[in-house]
Amino acid sequence: MKFLSCALLFVIGLSVQAQITTYSTNPWGQTQATHTDAFGRTIGTSTATTDPWGNTQINHTDAYGLSTGTSTSTTDPWGNTRVNHTDAFGISTGTTTYTKDAWGNVKAVRTDALGRVIDDK
Repeated sequence: MKFLSCALLFVIGLSVQAQITTYSTNPWGQTQATHTDAFGRTIGTSTATTDPWGNTQINHTDAYGLSTGTSTSTTDPWGNTRVNHTDAFGISTGTTTYTKDAWGNVKAVRTDALGRVIDDK
């Protein structure tokens, strides 16, 4: 029983994760966020650019510089911010739509690639 308790504590301890994000400007003048784990190892970057239509586009990469996807921010006809997410191959993984209620509180609604609501906060 003592071994099981120690093993369980060890597993729980390993599952705790912390991420630190450091913002900087890369040589091309773009804002870049470098994500590191609790031990200071780089786990990826996010680089903000502007697409040809003037939308903000965030390109995400893993620790090896390989693309993990893109998030593109647009404004819908009602003035809400809509972020379209794609994977490394450009296939939609869903959207996040940010709206404001009558009191100015921001609400985020996430949908999957088929338009089904997966998170509504």
